[in-house]
Amino acid sequence: MEPAGGPESAPREVTILGSGFSAASSVSFGGVPASFKVLNSYEIAATPPAFSARTSCAPLPSSGVYEGENAGNDICQAQVQVSDAAGASATSTILPPLEGPIAFDAEGAFVTPVGCGCEVRPAPSEFDYVPTPQITSVSSAAGPAGLADESGGTLITVHGSGLNFLTMNWADVGDPALESSQISLEESTAFKFLSGTEMQIEAPALIAPGEAPSVNPLSRPLSVFTQAGQSPSATLTYAGVPSVTNVTNPANPARLKGAIGAADTGGTPIELSGEGFAGQLQRVQFIDSEHGASQGTQFAFTTDSNSSLTTQTVAQSPGLVDVEACTASGCSSPSSVDLMYLYAPGAPEVTSVAPASGAAAGHTKVVIRGQNLGCALGVFFGEAEAAFTQVPAKLEDCGAATVLDATSPPGKAGEEVPVTLTTVESFFTGSGHGTSGAEFTYRK
Repeated sequence: MEPAGGPESAPREVTILGSGFSAASSVSFGGVPASFKVLNSYEIAATPPAFSARTSCAPLPSSGVYEGENAGNDICQAQVQVSDAAGASATSTILPPLEGPIAFDAEGAFVTPVGCGCEVRPAPSEFDYVPTPQITSVSSAAGPAGLADESGGTLITVHGSGLNFLTMNWADVGDPALESSQISLEESTAFKFLSGTEMQIEAPALIAPGEAPSVNPLSRPLSVFTQAGQSPSATLTYAGVPSVTNVTNPANPARLKGAIGAADTGGTPIELSGEGFAGQLQRVQFIDSEHGASQGTQFAFTTDSNSSLTTQTVAQSPGLVDVEACTASGCSSPSSVDLMYLYAPGAPEVTSVAPASGAAAGHTKVVIRGQNLGCALGVFFGEAEAAFTQVPAKLEDCGAATVLDATSPPGKAGEEVPVTLTTVESFFTGSGHGTSGAEFTYRK
């Protein structure tokens, strides 16, 4: 039969194929007589009657994915019979339509699940009455977590009616008048689940590989085309990728090489400026800009406007991190304007220096020991700044470092001066040179 289905209210003419039709006296769809014309012994042109309470439908299962479905929101599988003076044509066994996950074999053909007792194509004598398709909800309307990725591949869930596998032709993302908007059930593996009332489908890409995404969310009309026609459009929303233009610590405006700072224990309030924050942000990430060793994720934030949000740091390893705003389509691009130092708490404390004396001309190589000596910014012999070598030099070892090498600057013979240092931590906390229990004596 071609076509094998049509709208409930006004089905289009169909062609019935078979044999022995020359003397046909009646044709029925679901037990209801139809107008027809015999074309030849193997073809009949018939116009199915509109679906009504008189139409007999093959029963749908009442549980699982079929629960709650009926001819009002799903198909009615009607038996078609041709009769003449000798009797009626044989009927086919009509199985429930495939509903649930959609699978394909290596050649792209639909796979009937083992033991489902269902059909992936109509039986020879089956005509499917289809309600006008409707979309009542799209998962991208549920908030930032449901938005689609502009690069494609996001699984979206659509609820509605008339979405059955047997009668679905394609989905349209974009203008349904354009063939480029169509996602064909027969030609695409994007469809992952279908029932009369639910569709799961991968959202197509809006951008080509390597193309820059939008900053703010983008919306596209979503509709479906079935044997009952085109559904009204719903809205499928894609997330953009925000931009971050500034990060501030409102309680501490100090900046080191342009970057703010905070303790690695988390809980420091920060503010982000940029664009694309409203209605699409999923999380804020703190990613080590140099080694990738320090990573943290914050899901709690307040979007004050599309260009401003407030949040807090999370506990993580120390590092110079990029503060990134992230959506389903990706995270803001790292740059020099989103950097923040995360440092281990603890002011620097010098406990010894060896050797403890050296020439007044300077150039004495010494080993300084103590606590919290990592991430040193400056070493001082009294007020004079000394050259030094950090051991180790990595930000993630700031709190663990207890040793560094330095070279004494010139001093005054006979003078005894404290040896101190500043670190990333002491810079941001304002503790300056920390404390010292070690002194260096200049000799002649």
